[in-house]
Amino acid sequence: MIAISYTLTPTIQDYLLDIDKFRRSILITPLPLPTEQKLRWQATKEHIYGSLQLQGSSITKSQINNLLLHPVKHPTAWETDALAYKNALDIVRADWTANPKPLQPSHIGALSLIALPHAARQSMHLLKESEADIKQLLSYAGSQKDHPLMLAGMFYGQLIQTEIGGFTHGILPPLMTTVILAKYGYDCRGMLALEPQWIASMEAHNHAIKSIRTHGNLTAWLEHFIIAAHTSYDLLYTQIRDAANTGLTPSSAQTWNLNSREESILRYLENPAAKATNKVVQHLFRVSQVTASRDLSHLASLGLIFSHGKGRSVYYTGA
Repeated sequence: MIAISYTLTPTIQDYLLDIDKFRRSILITPLPLPTEQKLRWQATKEHIYGSLQLQGSSITKSQINNLLLHPVKHPTAWETDALAYKNALDIVRADWTANPKPLQPSHIGALSLIALPHAARQSMHLLKESEADIKQLLSYAGSQKDHPLMLAGMFYGQLIQTEIGGFTHGILPPLMTTVILAKYGYDCRGMLALEPQWIASMEAHNHAIKSIRTHGNLTAWLEHFIIAAHTSYDLLYTQIRDAANTGLTPSSAQTWNLNSREESILRYLENPAAKATNKVVQHLFRVSQVTASRDLSHLASLGLIFSHGKGRSVYYTGA
């Protein structure tokens, strides 16, 4: 069984106060939609890059950007991992943003299946092996009133100590951190990524993780986690402040190189109740099935719309 104990040090308290100030400033600063979309897209790429780096990959950000902009028919192993992680991030953003439901082991299992399609059987086995620890983590999260950043840090640090977390150290622990931040509104509408600070100093990151076992508590790890998070919020706040001060408002087409038809699809999906299928796009714009599929896939790869279902039953909604 895991032991959830820590000391709320003055360092942690001071940095959390600063983080809350940054978050409030970020959320109340008016941003043009294309600017917000671009920052969210950058965060998505940082999530994926960070996940691969934590797994020991040497893939570059440029390679990830090219993959997401130009999906391939026959992806390599790393491309499969990157695309699966993006699918999981899309699910987190669509299903867990400000979601009041308590997290359950089944939710973690569902996300692991999406993020680890090539190791589904093994991950399900390890999830069962880790079930008692995961239930303890979830029970603590549901009963305590800790700051969301503290909960996120606890999940990351303690999940890595479990069988499933050790097997998926670059996948499930950071993904669950993202879930918690989205659930409590601390992902700043999807524009925040913590991974850049973790991989900037992997030695310090790994040393802080090891301190959980060494000291038998989370204090040293949580200090490291909160300080790194503070840097991420500070950097995002600076980006948003600078963007707001420039007054530049590029259109979505300029930002993403969208064609006029794709722009129209986005406007069509602004209605929360609207759904777009391949046939709907064919009918609205009098295009072929191949063209409709290409437009929808392009918008989905950019995170501008969400896909639901599989095969012939797939449909899309606004992001």
